[in-house]
Amino acid sequence: MKRHSNLWIVSLLALALLKVSAFAADSGDSYAVTAGAIMHSENTAFTKLPYGDHDISYLLAFEGNDGEDGYWQLGVDYAPSISGIKTTDYVLSPQFNLIWRDRIFIGGIGILDSYISDNSLGNDWSGIYWKLTLGLRIPLGKVDLALQTYYAFDTWGTLKEFKGKDLDYGASLSYKF
Repeated sequence: MKRHSNLWIVSLLALALLKVSAFAADSGDSYAVTAGAIMHSENTAFTKLPYGDHDISYLLAFEGNDGEDGYWQLGVDYAPSISGIKTTDYVLSPQFNLIWRDRIFIGGIGILDSYISDNSLGNDWSGIYWKLTLGLRIPLGKVDLALQTYYAFDTWGTLKEFKGKDLDYGASLSYKF
């Protein structure tokens, strides 16, 4: 029953993003709706997130593109099953990302806050944190395929604690209109 109510939350957020995209399409700029998946790792430097190795979350986002140099992305990431902390029911992460582009190469920075629903520890927000993004975005007509790697961190000082095993990996499709 609880998993069913989580799907309602994601469905309402998806509907809101589609409504915003319909409004933005009238303005004449280039926009996209993006859907994807992210494979998380257990981050050793930033321990507020309950992700374990190989946990999967799903991204739904709206993108705006003012030119060829980059784009902004407003989205939400939903992880329905978490292995890092067994009592966690789901994680919902609203986010805003700025992505720069050079041909098919992309890189950027995002700001996030994750709502963590936990059966025994209670529900709480993680607090604002950041993620760095590097990857490829391959245009395929009206659709782009993106393959990215992410590094989440809570303060800029923790960047010196970077370890390769803390990276998350994602793939997404963006439909441009």
